Amino acid sequence: MAERSNAPVLKTGFLREARVRISLPPPMKDCAIILIPGAFYSPDNYQTLLSLLKKNHKVYTFWPDPQSKSFLKKNTQSLKKLIEKTSQKNIILIGHSLGGYLSLCLSHHPKVKKLVLINPLGEPLEKPTSDILSSFLLKKTLKNLLLYKKPKLLLKTHNSALRNLPLVRRQKILIRILKKGYSKSRLVKKPTLIIHSQKDEIISLENLKKLQKKIKSSKLKTVPNNHDSPLFDPQPLFKKILPFLKN
Repeated sequence: MAERSNAPVLKTGFLREARVRISLPPPMKDCAIILIPGAFYSPDNYQTLLSLLKKNHKVYTFWPDPQSKSFLKKNTQSLKKLIEKTSQKNIILIGHSLGGYLSLCLSHHPKVKKLVLINPLGEPLEKPTSDILSSFLLKKTLKNLLLYKKPKLLLKTHNSALRNLPLVRRQKILIRILKKGYSKSRLVKKPTLIIHSQKDEIISLENLKKLQKKIKSSKLKTVPNNHDSPLFDPQPLFKKILPFLKN
């Protein structure tokens, strides 16, 4: 999992539950944004995008845990708590990749007024795309295990035993969930902006066109670069998002 920065965090505005991190800024009025990062990224990786969003809005950040025992239950419950804990009546969810999937899961909440889905994992994934995603997530999981979970023991572990490690099993469950996609997309009624990166190696344009057709009040925009463009080149992305936020 991505390392946290050394930036100070207000203890009064920080919740820790089921290894899900939620950072709360001071109280704000009327409208707020909640940014939900992709798997294995922390809000710290989105600092440039966050700085752009904060010029005109107050922003919350939610850090999903892709390795929790009950991925959907724990993360959706924690995100729901964050939404309800805010004093604002209007919430805009901005979700990247895995964060886009969680945004769809909470789209029915009465306080959620808009969705911005950046290269979201919302539609069922077909091969070879699903294989690329599986390989990426499992490699990240094993890398984290090697870094933080007794590397000498793991290096001696046989492949068959490695497949039985709890975190790897949980990751395979997560992959199965994401491959199936979000089954209730047609029920999403909130205004939704879907953004696709032209060089995305995981989510295809065709995949997001299917998602757009299911969400009647949605628009589809494209930006340059790859799946991780919000991290490294957020300016083109912000230009697409800003008019949608203002309307």
